[in-house]
Amino acid sequence: MDSLVHLAPHVLATLLAQPPADTSGVSNAFIGLAKLGGAMLGGVIAFFGVICGFQYIAAVDDAAKAMHAKRAIGSLLVGAIIVAVSVNFAPQIVSVIFP
Repeated sequence: MDSLVHLAPHVLATLLAQPPADTSGVSNAFIGLAKLGGAMLGGVIAFFGVICGFQYIAAVDDAAKAMHAKRAIGSLLVGAIIVAVSVNFAPQIVSVIFP
């Protein structure tokens, strides 16, 4: 089967000898996005924490509602930990992928 593109050996060698494209813009964009997510994390956690806390307090005698609110608070904490860890490690990972 013939390939669609036929390159002379000297043309192929020239293309392969070129330096890789500059990817610092991609790296800086991901790092900026991670910092933005980290900055917004506190407010988002506080907002949903208030809502989940209110649901727990409002579930006075209803055990099912109280259990649902406890699960929501637990999910909030687990999600906050995952996001905080990923925001902290994102710049290092991106700088390794896109030097």
